[in-house]
Amino acid sequence: MAKSSHCHDCHKVALAVADDIEKCPACGSANGEQISADRVKEGLDSGALYNIDPKTGGRAKKRRR
Repeated sequence: MAKSSHCHDCHKVALAVADDIEKCPACGSANGEQISADRVKEGLDSGALYNIDPKTGGRAKKRRR
């Protein structure tokens, strides 16, 4: 499964392109950790992590399925 990079400085989660990523792709900080896709899914489901709507800059609304 693909891992993600969670930055403790900018508080963003981004898909890690390489397994040995050392810097945040968003801000360039080395203060972060790699998390599994399962942990990202749990965070999205619980509301701890959320998608940002690029139009408004706020939380994206959940889509109906």
